[in-house]
Amino acid sequence: MAIEFGSRRETFENYKVYETMLAGRPFKVEMGKMCGLSNASALIRYGETCVMCNVVMSPKPREGVDFFPLNVEYEEKLYAAGRIPGSFMRREGRPGERAILTSRVVDRPMRPLFPKEMRNDVCITMTVMSLDPDCSPEIAGMIGASLVTAVSDIPWNGPIGGVQVGLVDGEIVLNPTQEQRKVSDLALTVAATMDKIVMIEAGANEVDEDTMLNAIKAAHVEIKKIITFINSIVAERGKPKIDFQVVGLDMDVFHAIKEKYLDDFKAAMDTDDKTVRSGQFSVQRIVQFVPKDAAAELAAFVAGDAALHGFRADRDDLGRNSLLFERRSYLGECKKRIPLFTGTSVNE
Repeated sequence: MAIEFGSRRETFENYKVYETMLAGRPFKVEMGKMCGLSNASALIRYGETCVMCNVVMSPKPREGVDFFPLNVEYEEKLYAAGRIPGSFMRREGRPGERAILTSRVVDRPMRPLFPKEMRNDVCITMTVMSLDPDCSPEIAGMIGASLVTAVSDIPWNGPIGGVQVGLVDGEIVLNPTQEQRKVSDLALTVAATMDKIVMIEAGANEVDEDTMLNAIKAAHVEIKKIITFINSIVAERGKPKIDFQVVGLDMDVFHAIKEKYLDDFKAAMDTDDKTVRSGQFSVQRIVQFVPKDAAAELAAFVAGDAALHGFRADRDDLGRNSLLFERRSYLGECKKRIPLFTGTSVNE
């Protein structure tokens, strides 16, 4: 494909359009022409709805964080619906409630599929270019975000797919139109991988359990078709996944602690009383795993404050591989944290 730019003729050798059907309507993916600086990009066309999807990742991990810094942005502009801001309000404001909720709906099923040890900033952006009320831009954006992340060189255990489900006159309808949504007794959004459901968001007018279950199953059947379509694109133009720098965790120490103390932690956490939970944890049983350069500080800490404040093992989900000792001053402010198995610095 070639496009004229003034006196220069630009050729896009990698440009290609992929087509399929989604809930009875044409679904197209254009790749290889725009946003060449992104790790991956695609222009998603669902009916007359058009969404530009991009994903980028920082080359180095962010310092000083103990979580995966993923940012999902769903941007909807007035020009997508054919309106241009006028008068003195020529600029569009901050994202609306719908845009924020859509970002969260896309974030929830995608975030757990990234490596838990990765600390590189990742930004997924979905920009609505044009809007067809009968073809959901939220679903187009979710599928597009999954597609570009799967095609990119960013480590990710996807893809996922998503559909909306309605119930009109007792019949299950996939990706209902605007008129069908007005009379639907069910507003269900389902995201899934090829093997399992990963996210459900629903509202209904007294829909029975069997109908809800059938709606979820119908959604998963359609999602499998979407994932098969995505996988075919990944097989053709997917990039090799890069190796990322693992930050702040010694897996050998983690597995040693998990194997030896997991049952004790489960028993200690099986209460609503914070005082009882704190008393269940024994510092001396775990102190052997603290790095040597932290031993003196930990000993002084135990001698000085343990009698007054006690130790509390704050478990930020063992699946996230983080276990911190924390002390609090009389004012309740957190003064210091000693990571048990960061393998890096004692101070955060």
